[in-house]
Amino acid sequence: MSVPRKFVISAQRGSGPTLFYRGRKFSNVGAPTAFKSFASARTAASWLRSHFPLLKDYAVRVIGMDHYSRQVAVWRMNPLGFLTLIEGGSAVKNIAGTRKQNPSKRVKIARAARLLKDFSGHTPGELLRVKEAPIKEGLVIGTLDGVPYTTIRDGKTEHYLHEFSENSRPLLIASSDGRRLGIVGGRFQFTEAGIIDK
Repeated sequence: MSVPRKFVISAQRGSGPTLFYRGRKFSNVGAPTAFKSFASARTAASWLRSHFPLLKDYAVRVIGMDHYSRQVAVWRMNPLGFLTLIEGGSAVKNIAGTRKQNPSKRVKIARAARLLKDFSGHTPGELLRVKEAPIKEGLVIGTLDGVPYTTIRDGKTEHYLHEFSENSRPLLIASSDGRRLGIVGGRFQFTEAGIIDK
């Protein structure tokens, strides 16, 4: 399996025509905008999805092309903005680049990947690195009564609302600049059945 040399972004609504991102709009006329790296295409696709609400009704994909402009890999973007490899072999799985991990990190990542697969029914396709440190200084807003979330499970988009029992509720906190939210404490666990109270 050849490694992609360039990447393009496509959008398709249902069984309609596949449209390609061409700099200012999606169209099926003209050459698509080519990105030199998977990371730049992923960033652009995430930005487009978050800034154009119309795209929520479209399947957004990043397509890897070889130097002959043949499709060699396809990643599908879920509603949360994560990309999952849906076409292509093992040679394209590592194109985003991986850093060496110490054994304990690798074990934790593998455990998280198994949990996601048990919950969602599909194999994780991307490792997301979070650069921001956990909130160290902030304020307690109150208790978190529930968590609504949208995810893809067994190939279908599902909407959930977990309401915490009174004795399981965590605290909802905010960073001191008010730009990040977090949760602290609580008696719950995320499992293959979703969030459950303890």
